[in-house]
Amino acid sequence: MSSFRSFVGRHPRIATSLAFGLAATALVYVSWIPGPMGRLEGYRLLLAAGFTHAFAGAISGPRVIYPSRQPKLLHAGLWGAGASLLALLLISFMLTIDIVRTGRETTHPFILVFLTFVFSFLGAGWAHMLLSAAIGCGLHAVAAQSPSTEGRSLSPD
Repeated sequence: MSSFRSFVGRHPRIATSLAFGLAATALVYVSWIPGPMGRLEGYRLLLAAGFTHAFAGAISGPRVIYPSRQPKLLHAGLWGAGASLLALLLISFMLTIDIVRTGRETTHPFILVFLTFVFSFLGAGWAHMLLSAAIGCGLHAVAAQSPSTEGRSLSPD
């Protein structure tokens, strides 16, 4: 466990990226079985959720992990939830680009992004947000016990 703590403390962007990306991928995989997961669209959604959550986790990594930046566990959970909302916004843009590219749009693209974001959140985005908040709290708690994060405010990676 101490090697995991030191890894999280030394590489916050990599740790949050892996944690958020793998958890989002697992959640999408579990929630889409046995439905359309066998089709190409299901796998595209699986990869999009994993990669966008990993990207958002990498952006928010130091804010979630370092106790000197976020002294309270609640703030780390809020940053985790915010990372999930950022990932959902990125997925909404990607889905809108796909819809516009195939010529199926019936409204303005910005309205389509907004509607995709809202209905994606209502569909499963809330579960991703809760999961990311829990992961943010967990990573923050693990890193708070690590001696490599004491007094750190900037990320080395």
